[in-house]
Amino acid sequence: MESNPREAKKFVYYGNIRYLKRDYEGALEYYKKALERDYFDGGIHYNLGLIMEKLQDYEGALRNYLTSMKLSCQTETYYAKSQRKVRNLKLHLKARKK
Repeated sequence: MESNPREAKKFVYYGNIRYLKRDYEGALEYYKKALERDYFDGGIHYNLGLIMEKLQDYEGALRNYLTSMKLSCQTETYYAKSQRKVRNLKLHLKARKK
């Protein structure tokens, strides 16, 4: 699919509404649609990480936070947020293995 950041923002908006309503499955679908339209937006990967964490898909959340960090290295906000999430999830996953 061709990159379309404007259309991606529309899906992020709808995903955010679903997230606020605690409809995490619905939010996940909208964020995935946004990602199809703008893969290189670190914020979308961050949002996917949040949703996957809520749905207890910790490995998926970690992947998305790491991707957000790679794509957001010029954007301090998402980079720092993702970095904290990665650190916390790694500790959580390590504790679960014990």
